[in-house]
Amino acid sequence: MHHPKPQPQFEDNLTEGIGERIKPAAVTSGGYRDHLGRYLFAAHYVAGRSVVDLCCGNGYGSNLLLAAGATRVEGIDIAQDAVDAAKEHYPGPEFSVGAVDEPMDLSGFDVAVCFEGIEHVADVPQLLKNMRQAEVALISSPNADFFPGGFSGNPHHLREWTRKEFDEALAPYFSDVRMYFQWHYPDPLDIDRRPATLAKAVIPVSLKRRLKREPADAVEPDVPQSGDERTVYRVHRTTNLKVLRLLPGLQYGKPADWVAVCRK
Repeated sequence: MHHPKPQPQFEDNLTEGIGERIKPAAVTSGGYRDHLGRYLFAAHYVAGRSVVDLCCGNGYGSNLLLAAGATRVEGIDIAQDAVDAAKEHYPGPEFSVGAVDEPMDLSGFDVAVCFEGIEHVADVPQLLKNMRQAEVALISSPNADFFPGGFSGNPHHLREWTRKEFDEALAPYFSDVRMYFQWHYPDPLDIDRRPATLAKAVIPVSLKRRLKREPADAVEPDVPQSGDERTVYRVHRTTNLKVLRLLPGLQYGKPADWVAVCRK
């Protein structure tokens, strides 16, 4: 598989040509904002609580959660070099090496976080058993339906889930699962609320085409992908997808990532 040559500030984040470990320089320069968006979402759950950050990588997210008011944060990753880098750059959190899909005692933590990690592990049930020991578990993974053929092609991912599949994977371990998502597009709900704009939002795209006398098979302009400056990567409730059905004039793509908030 061909991967485009990265911009210089991203080169240290690559594993076999794919951005798998995120360093803060890449985030602050405008890349990987989807990853940052997930940690900013998790920050709402951690104030005054102890947190374990599974598959923490180089640790910038663990440090962010500590800054958000967590009383204690421990980051765990299977890669020794990632843990060494985390310890070097972030003295606040604790970091340790460990396989998150092997049995571990996480009962001392209030919140367990695993962002873009579940698709990397061989024993998903054991990971979820570990996470359910915490009061709240926050878990994210790419949406298989976002990609042609149902898979991103990332060689580091053992599998990816559709919404239905992800719900089914989580259900045996958590009694309360609230699903959220991220777009890798400009947010269609972030629109000017003027009457004229809202009126356009309810006029179906197909009708707009006919009014403009465009052919029915006209190709829509490409929707900007990850990294576009207009893309916010806000974490949305899945109910927003139902709202969009009432606004057929808006263009948007499929959710790119699922973010689940789980309680046992």
